[in-house]
Amino acid sequence: MILDKVKQAEISFGKSEKRVDAHYQTLSEELQEGMEGDNSSLAGQEAGGSSEKLLNNATSSKPMVTTLKANYPNPFNPTTTISYQLAKNSLVRLKIYDVLGREVATLVDSNQQKGSHQITFNASQLASGIYFYRLRAGDKVIVKKMLLMK
Repeated sequence: MILDKVKQAEISFGKSEKRVDAHYQTLSEELQEGMEGDNSSLAGQEAGGSSEKLLNNATSSKPMVTTLKANYPNPFNPTTTISYQLAKNSLVRLKIYDVLGREVATLVDSNQQKGSHQITFNASQLASGIYFYRLRAGDKVIVKKMLLMK
């Protein structure tokens, strides 16, 4: 499987095997979640069919899982764009925190439709440093970090 080869490459480049295993376990679970609800199963299909099915799911315009993408640009000054996808309609909260865990901004706090969304964050009133952005959508919580450089 392609993921196994990438996993082995990351380990050979010095990443911790436990960390790589945990990352790929999460990826596998997300792929599995994305394929749930599909009438056809990957089990018993030929390798070519599995790859084609996976590719079709990955390129589908309908989000399969809730994801939070890396902000762009990163590092940024003073604005950055945060993108995310929702697998289903849900209450969404997108908040920004400083390194001490204090909330510095709330970007989204509303019900949103499934699909792709993006929001621009203006940090002109904040000091340079590392900040975290946390997406809470339904029962899923995802946190990423960003760097503000003035």
